[in-house]
Amino acid sequence: MATKFGPYAPRIVFLGMRTMFSYTVLRTLLDEGAHIVGVFVGQAISNTPPVIPLHPNRFDADVPISIDLHPPSIVTLAWEANIPVWQVHRSESSVFAEYIAALQADVLCVACFDQHLPSAICALPRLAAVNVHPSLLPRHRGPAPIFWTFRSNERITGVSIHLLTPQLDAGPLIAQQAITILEGQRASFVERTCARVGGILLARLLRDPRRLEPCPQDETWATYEPWPCETDFHISPTWSVAHAYFFMRGVADWGMPFTIETPNGVYHARDALGYQHTPTSSSTTVLDETMLAISFPDGLLFVEDSSPMEKSPAST
Repeated sequence: MATKFGPYAPRIVFLGMRTMFSYTVLRTLLDEGAHIVGVFVGQAISNTPPVIPLHPNRFDADVPISIDLHPPSIVTLAWEANIPVWQVHRSESSVFAEYIAALQADVLCVACFDQHLPSAICALPRLAAVNVHPSLLPRHRGPAPIFWTFRSNERITGVSIHLLTPQLDAGPLIAQQAITILEGQRASFVERTCARVGGILLARLLRDPRRLEPCPQDETWATYEPWPCETDFHISPTWSVAHAYFFMRGVADWGMPFTIETPNGVYHARDALGYQHTPTSSSTTVLDETMLAISFPDGLLFVEDSSPMEKSPAST
């Protein structure tokens, strides 16, 4: 695959987490022939060394290292490719900056990282420090953009590559590509798609660094959302039935129970099974021990009930 870049492939330092998004971006860059010279996996922990080398056959029992060898991670992927790996506990440390500087990177690539990167570190690579973000920035800045895309009932998302700046996800854009979300798709599938497309976009840019022409984000369209909390899984009775289905199907794999507000009370569900547009009464029907048909203004939503004993008593 290295022939895709030729003999002068940029030296890339990759920063990510043990998430499928980070894994897929790194996997795609390697498949595209990118020259990854080091991988740093974030795990913010105080009162520990700021940076710890990770080796496949040697662990320090006195240091908390979280390595899941079973689903694939950027750690195991880097080891398979003979790329050195470090775990970063404190990115503001001068020790971390020394590690980055020693790798003489042309590009610093972030794809989901749990710590803020100081400006001094972003200035170290020769060409650029970039972030791969799964939304069409400036929409949905923040740590969980795909969740908020589903909650906002947006059927078009995408991936953005932007320069790193002190303000989160606000740096000038280098590339974007839109992605359509089909009804019923899971957030995990959309996340992998965004990561795959983002890795390909970045590889194309780095094959010709002259394409790195940043464009400022339009702040008038900017939105920022935090990490979701329990109340963000609440579904309003003003939503359309299609909106409720789209959101629930999308983020059910987060494992959080949904609360669905109706004129008859609040119901709890773990997933949406389907819906139909039809004139309805305001009642909610218990179809069996685990499935409800919940009335919305424009139709019925069929859901998998997560807590039959806790729902309001107004169902027949």
